[in-house]
Amino acid sequence: MDKRSDLKNHVYEVIHTRIIHGIYEPGSMIYEQTLTQELGISRTPVREALNKIEQEGFIRIMPKKGVMVKEITVADMGEIFQVREELEPVIVRLAGPYLSREELLAFKEQFENEPEQWGEMLGADELPLDTRFHLYIIENCHNSFFMDFMKKIFDRNTQLVIFSKQHKLNSYDARPEHLEIIQHLLEGNYNQASEVMKRHVIQNRNQLIGRLLHYHIS
Repeated sequence: MDKRSDLKNHVYEVIHTRIIHGIYEPGSMIYEQTLTQELGISRTPVREALNKIEQEGFIRIMPKKGVMVKEITVADMGEIFQVREELEPVIVRLAGPYLSREELLAFKEQFENEPEQWGEMLGADELPLDTRFHLYIIENCHNSFFMDFMKKIFDRNTQLVIFSKQHKLNSYDARPEHLEIIQHLLEGNYNQASEVMKRHVIQNRNQLIGRLLHYHIS
């Protein structure tokens, strides 16, 4: 990989991470000139990175105006959770035999003993605990197509989760469901873990959609 590609990828990661983690909030503007000055680079890698991020659907490039981070809509949320509801129960069954007992016990301890850190007080590039748990399962499903697709879905999902926590839209405590999934996985009950995962995704969807609707109306 040449230096130009390295630079473009670096700029992409900076912008992408800021969008996902709510540093650039939905509806806010991003300006090329500000980025070039901040990062000490030319406009070319910034534009290339922004073009890629626009193709992924996170921003809208408006000539002579700037770049706007797209708003999170109820329709977007519905599509995200439609995918999750259909695929995650399958993925948890596939991943079950490959999940480390030690890792599962570590997640169990975090969900039980660190509730104050459950999606709160995150660093600039830190993922919420629940997101880390779901991604751990996805990364061990041994299906590269599922993995690639679901990581893209979880970029959007993470943006939504962090946005909802920043604006206090989500009072739903999903820790009991995560703990139930973990217990089934520890016991090798993969079908039961799949059923709880589906219930968890539906419950999460219903809570978030209702609160996002209220946020937009108010």
